[in-house]
Amino acid sequence: MLKKSFIVAGLSLLLAACGGHGYEGQYESSIEATGLGSLNSMMPKTTMYIGTDYIESNGQKIEVEKIYVKEQGDRKILIMQTQEGDQAYIIDKDGSLLIKSGIATIKFTKVD
Repeated sequence: MLKKSFIVAGLSLLLAACGGHGYEGQYESSIEATGLGSLNSMMPKTTMYIGTDYIESNGQKIEVEKIYVKEQGDRKILIMQTQEGDQAYIIDKDGSLLIKSGIATIKFTKVD
């Protein structure tokens, strides 16, 4: 009986290790713009759902070839690989996903 428990526990760990990239879930966007505080409140919030092999946002579902985490120096990057190209999100220390663009940063915070 004990042997059977170890086998079940081992298979459970193996399946958990094989699944997903760790960032599945629903995210809500916000804009962080340096010196443009009013821009933050004017921008509509976008909801994005990241699955194991797709992204869903604004009613559109985009199948991705691969989603994975890449380490670049001291930071982690979430890469979403599609036929059109790669989309990279910086993984913040709190688990939020960031896209930095000039004076603004789009921050996706997990809500579920």
